[in-house]
Amino acid sequence: LILCLIGFCQSPSFALLDCWVLESSYLAKDNFGSIRAFGSIGWGLSTLIFGYAIDIIGYRIIPGLFIIFSFFVLFIALNTKDAEKHQATHSSINFHDIKELLHNTRYIHLVVIFLLIYINFNSTVMISLTLLNQLSGKASDVGIFTFIAAWSEIPILLVARKLLIRIDQKKLLIISIVFFLLRTTLTYFANSSSFIIALSLLQMFSFGIFIFISKYLVDEINPPHLKTSSQTIVMSASSGLSGFLSYTATGALLDLIGISNTIIVSSCVSLLALFLSIWYYRLSKTKKLVTV
Repeated sequence: LILCLIGFCQSPSFALLDCWVLESSYLAKDNFGSIRAFGSIGWGLSTLIFGYAIDIIGYRIIPGLFIIFSFFVLFIALNTKDAEKHQATHSSINFHDIKELLHNTRYIHLVVIFLLIYINFNSTVMISLTLLNQLSGKASDVGIFTFIAAWSEIPILLVARKLLIRIDQKKLLIISIVFFLLRTTLTYFANSSSFIIALSLLQMFSFGIFIFISKYLVDEINPPHLKTSSQTIVMSASSGLSGFLSYTATGALLDLIGISNTIIVSSCVSLLALFLSIWYYRLSKTKKLVTV
């Protein structure tokens, strides 16, 4: 029950943090990737430290540290200046705004693509952790795996602004999905914990690109008064819903058809996301994808 409550609050919190950065100032928005890199630094360090701590002390250390860091983050948030919505036309969202989002074909297209990407990503991570548990069984290996995955995102996030200048946003989305597919496919051939840990490096070009490009793609197609709402809704619909679907389905498939076949299913999901992203790019180029 506690985990469900944490999960219920976690997804919208991430979306609100991203919106906070995007709407704080134009400078913060242009440097979203660099700011987001610090999230990867914290995520990587915490999982590495916790992994070794669990091996030495045990899982009983987690609740206390979680509570301490939660209050620390709360203190910082309460003492940080809120974003000022200079462009907003009204302060609250209503039924008309929701209807406007649902009639935006580009927005719905992106929601579906993001949902498929998160399903594939969550499934691949769950399969990788299952394989690590079978091949190694050490919490420290899980920590190393997550540490490398998180820190591999940092270089790409630091150069995000330059990438956005040189490469079209929709092309960057396609590139990230190709690497999601590559990582899942190579997991099929994993036969050692070292190989699985090495594959986490591919997160640099998959999730590392996706995490910032998804924000800009949603931001560019929505009016000022729907900037925050569009981000939180797409986050809930893709990341939140995918968490339930991917973990439930992956667990069931692992029991029913085994790891290899589950990886094939996950690869098919990323293939579908790749097809839809290419379609989105082509429709956008021909201006057939419009807001109703």
